Amino acid sequence: MDITFKGAARRLDDIDLPKLGARIGVGEDEMHAFLDVETSGHGFDAVGRPVILFEPHVFYRNLSGAKRATAVAAGLAYPKWGEKPYPRDSYPRLRAACAIDETAALKSASWGLGQVLGENFKAAGFLTVEAMAEAMMADEALQLGAAIDFIVENRLDDNLRNHDWAAFAKGYNGAGYRKNAYDTRLAEAYRKWSRIKDTPWPSAGPASSAVVPAAPPDPAKPIAVPQPTATPAPSAPRVPAARRGLWAALIAAILKISAILNLFGRKRHVDPDQELLPRQRDNILGAASDGHRHRCDHRHLCRPAGAFADHSGGMVPLVSCNQRRFDRVPAPPPRRGFVMAALLSILSAIIGNKVVMTLFAAVAGGIGLYVAGGINRAKKEAVKQAEAKVAAAEDRLEMRREAAAEARKAAGMPDAAARAEAAKWAKR
Repeated sequence: MDITFKGAARRLDDIDLPKLGARIGVGEDEMHAFLDVETSGHGFDAVGRPVILFEPHVFYRNLSGAKRATAVAAGLAYPKWGEKPYPRDSYPRLRAACAIDETAALKSASWGLGQVLGENFKAAGFLTVEAMAEAMMADEALQLGAAIDFIVENRLDDNLRNHDWAAFAKGYNGAGYRKNAYDTRLAEAYRKWSRIKDTPWPSAGPASSAVVPAAPPDPAKPIAVPQPTATPAPSAPRVPAARRGLWAALIAAILKISAILNLFGRKRHVDPDQELLPRQRDNILGAASDGHRHRCDHRHLCRPAGAFADHSGGMVPLVSCNQRRFDRVPAPPPRRGFVMAALLSILSAIIGNKVVMTLFAAVAGGIGLYVAGGINRAKKEAVKQAEAKVAAAEDRLEMRREAAAEARKAAGMPDAAARAEAAKWAKR
């Protein structure tokens, strides 16, 4: 990394604001409001370096062990924000921090127009913090693009589009945004710029009105005169085949499936001599089996006959009747699968319809993309939480180590000095 931190230092063009705003669906007025409030209005200092702010408390949490001790001793790192005032020029401290740990130092500075913290290089669209620093040195448009990527990654673009300035300021500046009235200043800046005419956006400009000359007509082809004896008979014009509609396809599918079911349907063999009417069977089972007289289906008094026959899987007593034996009738035919046939025919018609299948594929693809995006967002959020927890744990461990060292040091102090040291640690 070039520690002079000088690059091409290209400034913003008028067209860059509407072009970058179009990436998140906002206009030039919202972009101007963001620049007025969240930036100093320029991304480079007087000597062509990116505008930065080195944060010692961020440098502290990106170091550990001997490197942290060295940075603390040099005054480049401390645990909490605001312990010491910031110098006017942050570059001397940044260069000194790079001598201790370059990657940690670059992560500890806020860069460019949007003042995106180096720790957030992934959210700003970069693979490494070194790549982010080089982009910040090159172009103000890249600086603003990194801020926009950070806004999208933290889901603040909806707030900017909806002009929810309080929610946007809280997400971009933190919970203490009201101390500096970021939300009020954003609203006022937007009202100011909404009264000013926007920069023309070339991609939305009117089409060219130049008249294109018409192409010259093709030369007429010579007409062949047919011989009288060889004149062919005129053929009838071809009539395009009528396209079958959805209902016609549905009816055809129903007829085909019904024919298949009739071919393969199983019919139960019925023996007329072994089938009884349901009411006759009930009469026999209810009365004849216990030896009493009963009234049969033809309203004649009958008596049990003592013989048994097998009916529908059970032994049933036969009954003699003074008129005739019970009538035998064939069982009703089994029910056909009309419901299944209708369902299969409807499914066949739907599958054959290209429009329906295209809509189904689009819906399935959209659901898949939404689920995949949710999984990716959950993974990123889990990684961020894990990194924050590790950093907090390292801070607590270092604080305990320092407290233990101070306790050992205070063991040999006078009472007054020990009380003063304890009061100092209580403030921390």
